[in-house]
Amino acid sequence: MNRRIQHINEYSWYGLFYDQPILDKSHIRKIEPVSSDVNQCQVYMKGNSVYSKTSFYPGEIIEICPTKPIDKGLLFSRDIRDIIFEVIPNEEYVIPFGYCQYYEIVNKYNPIPNCDYMWDGDGKVIVIRAIERILKDSKLVLDIRK
Repeated sequence: MNRRIQHINEYSWYGLFYDQPILDKSHIRKIEPVSSDVNQCQVYMKGNSVYSKTSFYPGEIIEICPTKPIDKGLLFSRDIRDIIFEVIPNEEYVIPFGYCQYYEIVNKYNPIPNCDYMWDGDGKVIVIRAIERILKDSKLVLDIRK
């Protein structure tokens, strides 16, 4: 069968796999945009850093990040080592999702962290909490040295 290359969207993907495309598109649901005044997330990115959209008090949860476990054998890759969290020393490693990978890490320019992370092994999530008062639009600095 000779097929020409075509753009794939919600209407044309079916024709790539079957000879007769579906003409009835009633099964495709329209996705409504979320209102801009709905607070979906408590943080935002600006450049390569994460900032708070609101104020936080010590102990408040900033973000709960789902994770994907990875095998220790993958740690040879520099790309992987830069994005993983070692949640149980020398035993369990995960790739976090959400903004977790983009928090500023304690360094000579940001020597004092304002948030910390905890591993929830039951839920397999990383919970990021404020460790001091964080004002709105503050850069979030995380200490990953455990």
